[in-house]
Amino acid sequence: MEHRHLTLMFTDIVGYSRLMGSNQEQTIAMLEDYRRILVEEIEKQQGTVIEFIGDAVFARFDTPLAGVTAAVAIQKALFSFNHFRDKTLPRLQTRIGLHAGEVATKDDAVFGDDVNIAARLEPIAVADGICVSEQVYKAVKDEIKEPVLSLGVQPLKNIQSKIRAYLIRPLGIGVRIRSHYLNRRFNEKVGAYRYAIAASVLLLIFAGIYYIPRWLVPGYDANYVEIADFKNLNIADGSPDYFSAGITDAVRSQLADMRDLYVIDAKENFNAPISLEGSVLRIGDNLRIEYRIFRQNNNVQIAGGKMDGRYRDLLILQDRLVGEIAQYLSEEFDLDNFRPAPLSTTNNISAYDFYLKGKHFLAESVSHENYDNAIQMFNTALVHDSNFAAALTGICEAYRGKYLITKDTTWVNKAEDACRESLSIDSYAPKTLELTSLLMADIGKLDGAINLLRDALAVNPDSAYLESSLAKLLFKRGDATEAENLHRLALSTASDNWEIINDYAYFLLSTGKYNEAINQYKKILALSPNNLSALHNIGTAFIFGNNFDKGVKYLERAAEIEPHADTYSNIANTYYFMGNIESAIKFNQYALRLEPDDFIVLLDMGKFMLQQNKNTAAAKGYIKRSIMLGEQALVDTPGKVEIYQYLSIAYALLGNLDKANKVIETAINMAPDSSDTQYSKLIIAIAENNDAAIIDSVKRLLEYGYSEELLLADPSLKSIRNKNYVAQIANFQ
Repeated sequence: MEHRHLTLMFTDIVGYSRLMGSNQEQTIAMLEDYRRILVEEIEKQQGTVIEFIGDAVFARFDTPLAGVTAAVAIQKALFSFNHFRDKTLPRLQTRIGLHAGEVATKDDAVFGDDVNIAARLEPIAVADGICVSEQVYKAVKDEIKEPVLSLGVQPLKNIQSKIRAYLIRPLGIGVRIRSHYLNRRFNEKVGAYRYAIAASVLLLIFAGIYYIPRWLVPGYDANYVEIADFKNLNIADGSPDYFSAGITDAVRSQLADMRDLYVIDAKENFNAPISLEGSVLRIGDNLRIEYRIFRQNNNVQIAGGKMDGRYRDLLILQDRLVGEIAQYLSEEFDLDNFRPAPLSTTNNISAYDFYLKGKHFLAESVSHENYDNAIQMFNTALVHDSNFAAALTGICEAYRGKYLITKDTTWVNKAEDACRESLSIDSYAPKTLELTSLLMADIGKLDGAINLLRDALAVNPDSAYLESSLAKLLFKRGDATEAENLHRLALSTASDNWEIINDYAYFLLSTGKYNEAINQYKKILALSPNNLSALHNIGTAFIFGNNFDKGVKYLERAAEIEPHADTYSNIANTYYFMGNIESAIKFNQYALRLEPDDFIVLLDMGKFMLQQNKNTAAAKGYIKRSIMLGEQALVDTPGKVEIYQYLSIAYALLGNLDKANKVIETAINMAPDSSDTQYSKLIIAIAENNDAAIIDSVKRLLEYGYSEELLLADPSLKSIRNKNYVAQIANFQ
């Protein structure tokens, strides 16, 4: 094993899966041209191609300058290739990622975290673009002549260090590309939008839709304004800190109070018709806040301004700022001039400062440490103002976060105490009401949670938000009819509100009304065609309705827009259900390239290869590694029932049935009525050849909403197909 400092390159073809689907022969020929061009330019810089992986190329160079020179030459060569070829043929475009670092080499193989960093930078690049790490950029910045855009710090999954990235694009960096990166979401919590399609997790999609941050947006036909994070000019690259992020949050919250105006985060991966951006500069006790409002389609500024004052007058400045912005937005959207009420926060600037710090920790990645820091900041805010309701709500949210990690009800009790104390100060704060109801539902107090929201709705009868929240709890209790009526009532109140549309779509999915759910998501896609969440969900709905072909097309479209390991994993599982094992393995390889330590993707690879029955030893190797990483995940997050569900399947596939049964018992204790628990039990029963247990699990899955067609399509369940269990039970029912 030799250690060397190398520059690593990863590339792939933009829209490759779509091209293969439309004309396989033509795409294969184009792939040959692509490889020829890349190899030629790589070798000109004394680079070495390490591996071809489908449409991807992995190469290495001795210096960053050689790597960047080759990457720029590749993009220019592809531009010339497209310029002179038949214009009726699809364009050949690529993304490139480059990173330099210390790696271990053995023969032709390269190992180390720096390899993973290079692989994760590649999908960040736009078409015809090159995404490079700061290490590469610093080494070549005096030599490079092409346009460069700083992308700031990029959170890369499973990479502990902060990686600052830059975009190099020989063809230029225009407003559209700058807007793309402005609006791109890199929030880790949203990054995990796994809607796994394998039958073992089919209904997890339903749960996921309920709990993931809401990020579907209708778009241009409604009064939407997207608000970017206010930049902190005290920081070199303008990235937000707790202070500027707090101002952004306050502006969003107050503007959201305007009737018929919908406020969204600019990082939601789409463009609303109107955008608001701003900056904050603090020097000692002096403070300046600037803003501009502009139309997205032509970048025409509607309004702008600045406010100067003292830091101790921040709350007054914020209210003035929001009042000004509200006036301009009312004129732009032809709304009644409505000045949002000041936030119910505090008049104590020290309390507010600690509150903002607590909010900052809440927005960080999920961990006990961040939640504990948030609680400490909120408690310090309460020392300065004991009646600060929002700080108490923050404590409630942090304790609930700790509960969701461990499932230790001690944290729920602490959270509920904080929320109830907050409500004693501000009785009808919507967020606090929803948090309290969720806490009660977490520990089985559904009736109490429902009554709490009913009381709130009696005071606020026109609140579509409360109607939708109550509908979700009613459905959880089993009152589907009343839940649907409330969802429809919420839609009639706020037909353009994306949150309400999304909640209703979730309800339709969870009740098996797939065609109606598809219609709801089509409304969203008509307004926001590249909305990743809508693409995932509509694909899921088609798959649930046994239309795998349409479902996988929507998922592939999402992958073309933003390559992501979870998206590739979903596509792989869909092909698995379609019986196309080779395609399942191919797309799973794409997922593994981006997330080599994802234990679910590793388990899927082993499962797929076992079905292929070509290399059993390699298949079991993937499953063993999946178990190792899954067991480690249990140490980090012992309260996640899905880890036990997956691990039990992994042990069953390896024939370790004692361990599989032991693990699934924990899942049964945690979630006895979960369809995913039943699916895991079914896999174990099949491995044990236990007819009675197989029949029981199949019956329960049918009761939970699995269709006969879906069960019969699953290659992992082919033995129940052979013995006709499903048909027998379906006929009996």
